[in-house]
Amino acid sequence: MTNSMSSSDGRWCTRARELYLPKAWLEDPDRCRRAGIPEEREMATKPVLAAEMIERALDAGIEAEWTTGDAVYGQHAWLRGRLEARGMHYVMAVPMNQRAITPGTLGVEGRADQLFAALDGRAWRTRTAGTGTKGERLYAWARIRINGPAETGEHWLLARRSLKDLTDLAYYFICHAPEYVTLAELARVAGARWAIEETFQTSKDETGLDHYQVRQYTGWYRHIHVLPRVPERHPLQKGGPHPSSEHLVRLSLPESRHLITRIAWHRQPDPHHVIRCSLWRRQHHAQQCHYKARGHTP
Repeated sequence: MTNSMSSSDGRWCTRARELYLPKAWLEDPDRCRRAGIPEEREMATKPVLAAEMIERALDAGIEAEWTTGDAVYGQHAWLRGRLEARGMHYVMAVPMNQRAITPGTLGVEGRADQLFAALDGRAWRTRTAGTGTKGERLYAWARIRINGPAETGEHWLLARRSLKDLTDLAYYFICHAPEYVTLAELARVAGARWAIEETFQTSKDETGLDHYQVRQYTGWYRHIHVLPRVPERHPLQKGGPHPSSEHLVRLSLPESRHLITRIAWHRQPDPHHVIRCSLWRRQHHAQQCHYKARGHTP
């Protein structure tokens, strides 16, 4: 489990990652002793660990407005309550049988899938969940106002539907948001989970997150804290005759791998040619041509 928020001066929070230990481990003292697990370590579920990491980040002075997570976290009302108590807004995935009550004297109680099935077709709006590798990730979104425990802010049920398959209605979210929040903002926060999943996949592919052999509790924390981060920008784009940074697409992981392979491993006789080709591919108009050729929305 990872909390990737950083403090205002750029330092990573202490204990920004936590190791989930199954109950079977903690009930075996000999096994815990051999693995170096502290005796004071108690059983904690993933939602509990998540709440502790978020609260440590907030106590460290990190400014954050939104939290998002999958249904493992969203279906726990006590976790949502702890977030609201700290003034945090959230968009958390929930299962289709999540029950909610619409406000008013004639409020309706029902499951999430039943409430959205009763909506008129005009309630759905096309909004982006953020930019992916193939352009804007567009879906149909709808929301229903519901009752919530907090005295401030608004509570919503949010649903996402495929634009191509109207029966593909597999994603539901429960939200606590500021007043007058837009549907586009809720969709943006819900779509932020894509970047989190991409980070974990990158860690598995590039740094062996799913292949390391760690046998000690302390070793796990050391390993997980030194995982490298993919830079947002490549230093080669600064200065010289190269295009300015505002006209370049972010250096992707495949492009970084291509540069390293061509220059370091293949001993390219003209590394400047490789760099120039990479900079051309990263120009904005090249990305738009790529999207257009593949039939995606620029």
